[in-house]
Amino acid sequence: MNNLITGLITSQDSATIGAIMLIFFIMFLVLIGLYVYTSLALMNIAKRTKTEPAWLAWIPIGNLVLLSRIATMHWWPILLYIPAIISLIIGVLLNYVSPIAGSIFTTIYYLIIGVFVVFSTIWTWKMYEKVRRPGWWALLPVCIGLFGTIFLLINSTTTLIIGLTISLISGVLSCIYMGIAAWGKMVPMPIRRKNHPKH
Repeated sequence: MNNLITGLITSQDSATIGAIMLIFFIMFLVLIGLYVYTSLALMNIAKRTKTEPAWLAWIPIGNLVLLSRIATMHWWPILLYIPAIISLIIGVLLNYVSPIAGSIFTTIYYLIIGVFVVFSTIWTWKMYEKVRRPGWWALLPVCIGLFGTIFLLINSTTTLIIGLTISLISGVLSCIYMGIAAWGKMVPMPIRRKNHPKH
């Protein structure tokens, strides 16, 4: 604390700052890697399902529009982001004036995001079915992620580590499923036998 007051940085402080910067840099690289991977996977799925334009996979928000097109469903749930962001901003600002009012708007934000997650899960379910994969692949990572969120809400170091681990498993599972859907061997469509009328 005295070092902060005097403006002097010890070797221990610089080592801590360096470690924090390294962690943030690694996280940044991981996020970039995930973005490139999921964009490539979604673009390839779009090509497999003959959905245009496949390049939307690389554009934030545009990738959600592409996902809805692959699922052949309406894109309008993406507009839920607007009231969600407004609610979050108001909630954060009001939290300094009235914590109760801030909590109400923050709760509204989470409810809107929850509704959007339902829509995006349905889109992903239908997307997997379009490339002849089980639709429940979309649901399993979401359920695991929600389970991890419960641990994250508990104010404890142990539960924080457990919650982050579960959330990581959810993310890895989602990436595996997307990779199989994008580059896995296409499963042939089942042959439907025509029922001939009996004479």
